[in-house]
Amino acid sequence: MKKLSKMLLLSLVTATTLVGCGSKSDNKANDKKAENQTEKKDDKKSSDMMKGETLLEEQKNGATVIDVRVADQYNAGHIKDAINIPLETIEKDIESKVAKKDAKIIVYCNTGNRSGQALEKLKKLGYTNVSNAQGVKQYKYELVK
Repeated sequence: MKKLSKMLLLSLVTATTLVGCGSKSDNKANDKKAENQTEKKDDKKSSDMMKGETLLEEQKNGATVIDVRVADQYNAGHIKDAINIPLETIEKDIESKVAKKDAKIIVYCNTGNRSGQALEKLKKLGYTNVSNAQGVKQYKYELVK
């Protein structure tokens, strides 16, 4: 019995060592794959981001600018001609404001956090031309009340 226990223990240790020590080429391939996936995510996020001055240019060219902050924040000061659709209601209210799924839409908030969430929600709804602009705390937009 003692001999059988030792053999089982030795087999278990050997199996664990073999499984845990994959070849270096496998580890490098996995590391490279993870790195590429991270780069794709970063590229996607950076391509969705927009500088404040670009927002103003795009707005002049017909883009719809949406402030996704709550009504009180919007009323305290917003980008001229921006419409207010709070993040909490954007999925429900967007189609009545922007019917075309390929329309140029730019979302913003205070810091870019809520507008980033709004961008993802709009993409899930099928909107294909959406950007997240810098928040009013990063870029000093001229705000109107």
